[in-house]
Amino acid sequence: MKNFIIASFCLFMFVGLNAQTRIGCTGFKEIQSQGGYWGNWPAQWTDFAASGLEEPVLQISAVQENADGEVYHIQLIMNGQIEDDLFVAYDWATTSEVRQQWGTEYVNAYVDENGDFVYMENVSLTQLAQNASAWGANSNAHMYIYHPSQGYAMALR
Repeated sequence: MKNFIIASFCLFMFVGLNAQTRIGCTGFKEIQSQGGYWGNWPAQWTDFAASGLEEPVLQISAVQENADGEVYHIQLIMNGQIEDDLFVAYDWATTSEVRQQWGTEYVNAYVDENGDFVYMENVSLTQLAQNASAWGANSNAHMYIYHPSQGYAMALR
C-alpha cells in the first residue's frame, strides 16, 4: 500500500509538472480604459525585439476542474519576472457575446474572480495547456488580457 501511495504521488507530480506549457510572444498591443470604455486597439503590432524588449513568455496550465469547467493558470513572464498572474475559467455567456461582437466563432472568453478577463482568438487555453505548438502553428493566435481595475489591456501574439 505504501508503494502504491508513493507511486501515485510521483505520477501526480510528473503529470502536474508536465501539464504546463511555455509560449514565446513576438508582438503586443496596448490600450487604456477611459470612463469605463476601452479604446480601440492599434492597427499595428509592436514587435518586442525591434523595440529592444525581451520577448515575454506565457506559462499556461490547467490547474483544476470545477462545476463550470477547467480553471487555467496564466503567467506572463517578462525579464525573468512574473508580470501577470491569473487564474481564469471559461465563461460561456461572455464568449457568446464576444463571438457575436467580433463576428467569429474562433474566440473564447475566460474570467477570474477579480473581474479581470482574457480573450483567446483562434486558439483556446485548453489547446495551449496541452500543447504549446498550437500557438506557433496559427499565426493568427492572439491573447487579450484585460485588467478593468487598472484601466489597462494588452494583446499578445
